[in-house]
Amino acid sequence: MKSERRGALVWYGVLLALCVCVAYGIVQIQGVAAELDNARADRDALAQQVRDLGGVPTVGPKGTDGSYGQDGEQGPQGGPGADGQDGEDGDPGRTGTDGRPGADGDPGERGSDGARGADGEPGSAGPAGLPGAAGPTGPPGVPGPSGPAGERGPQGEQGAKGDPGEAGAPGESVMCPAGHTPHEVVWLGETYSLCRKDTVAP
Repeated sequence: MKSERRGALVWYGVLLALCVCVAYGIVQIQGVAAELDNARADRDALAQQVRDLGGVPTVGPKGTDGSYGQDGEQGPQGGPGADGQDGEDGDPGRTGTDGRPGADGDPGERGSDGARGADGEPGSAGPAGLPGAAGPTGPPGVPGPSGPAGERGPQGEQGAKGDPGEAGAPGESVMCPAGHTPHEVVWLGETYSLCRKDTVAP
């Protein structure tokens, strides 16, 4: 803004100086023209006085203009003039055609993780799954307590005498109530003797 104002002031100063020079030249030219007119009038009056006295004036009337002299040498080049004022803005031009799409840029850096969103509502229950495979057989449970003795049934017919069995290993004698037979059960590496109720044939 300051540079534009300074340039305008310089331009106005140069224009004012040029106007003063032109005015001064015009005044000087008018003064020289007036002096020439006065000199011619004085010369003509002097010549007439000589004629009136019977003499011959040595100064004759004005002759014809002479030819123009040769052009003088070209003077040195003047300095650059001040910058002119900016002209008015021109009309906007027509819209140009669209350019070609540019090449894809390099991928940007990975952004930081965003804040964790709010938990959504629970979804609906899914369909029932297929039955799973059967699990392995669990260890035998602890034998329950012996139930009360049932009523004694009628005595059956005596069967045929069987062959004598092999002698068993000596062990602890287990006393079982009538109608029950001792049996050994192995559970978790331990052997237990239990009384099992005899099965009565129908």
